[in-house]
Amino acid sequence: MHLMSLDAATLIIAITIVEWVAALLIFLVWRVTPHQTESNRDSIFIWALAFAFAGVGSLSISLRQTFPEDLCIIFGNAFLFLGLGLGPVAVAALWKQKRPYRLAVLPSI
Repeated sequence: MHLMSLDAATLIIAITIVEWVAALLIFLVWRVTPHQTESNRDSIFIWALAFAFAGVGSLSISLRQTFPEDLCIIFGNAFLFLGLGLGPVAVAALWKQKRPYRLAVLPSI
């Protein structure tokens, strides 16, 4: 049996597409669903932002051949870690807890 090998460019493009589709679908849920509590609306919106930031980060990392490599990697990692850091903020919003925004930004610095 012959297995197909995937290169890094294909994987990063697939990851970027999945993150953007997830951000779009979650944003549509946030926008269309009328009967939500305030904590649900905030949590869903923050999850959409998290996926969008992660998508921007992975897109920036994938464009390092086109633009200056140092800038792409620095900004890509910053956006990617900001997207990952917003996950706990979304969970805190859902549970009506204090939102750790500073903790979300800390990994991207």
